[in-house]
Amino acid sequence: MRQSEEKLKRLSRETHLAGILEMSEDAIVSMDEHQRIRLFNHGATVIFGYSQDEVLGQPLGILLPSRLVDVHQQHVRSFAGSPEASRRMGERREVVGRRKDGTEFSAEVSISKLTVRGETVYTAILRDITQRKQTEEALLVKTGQLQVITETMLAFLETEDWR
Repeated sequence: MRQSEEKLKRLSRETHLAGILEMSEDAIVSMDEHQRIRLFNHGATVIFGYSQDEVLGQPLGILLPSRLVDVHQQHVRSFAGSPEASRRMGERREVVGRRKDGTEFSAEVSISKLTVRGETVYTAILRDITQRKQTEEALLVKTGQLQVITETMLAFLETEDWR
């Protein structure tokens, strides 16, 4: 009886975690030590435009601009050999992802590694920041416009005509 209760608890936890993975708006992608995609949640499907069936077992490079695949592999090797277990969003610069249609986008990413039964598993949580970057750029333009208006008004107020 005790063993079946433990099994039910474990299944309940697994179901709960699976639900969390699927409801996340962020992309959650796990890879094996050969950088083959093993997990691709619904958020990843929305962000990248691929179905799970299209990417499971594929190299992670499918989600990267081709010009960055070699650089990314160097970063992975460096991370694999480091004592760090994770790198959180904000601790490193932005990354670039590639959607199924070939468009590129800016993203923030957290990555972790875990050894399970002798195999290293990497998990990345990726957030598309395209909208945020567009908003920041629009604010910079507006700030520049306001600065020009302010300087023009001040220059006008300093003229003899105003006095």
